[in-house]
Amino acid sequence: RCFRATRGFSGVVGAVDGSVFAINRPADYEVFYGRKFYSALNMQAVVDHRCGFMSIDTQPGSWSDQKIWKASRLGKTLDKIIPPGTHMIADAGYAIRPWLMR
Repeated sequence: RCFRATRGFSGVVGAVDGSVFAINRPADYEVFYGRKFYSALNMQAVVDHRCGFMSIDTQPGSWSDQKIWKASRLGKTLDKIIPPGTHMIADAGYAIRPWLMR
């Protein structure tokens, strides 16, 4: 209800997105060096329709949003547990699925 009331979307049960945070360069910096051209962590957060956190995953900055999603517990199971007629929203960093729209 909250997503529909604030954004005009019905059936939305949550939203997912990633955010990059700069970090001091670690010794094994190559894996942390990402698309932003500095050492970083990429944190993915999933919130429910009330903006409460459902899931948080953090990976090296070289990981894309889609790669984090595929490796996350929620990303591996959502297609099996999401109620029919509902979906998640995400940005262009995520592949469109029957239950994930952009």
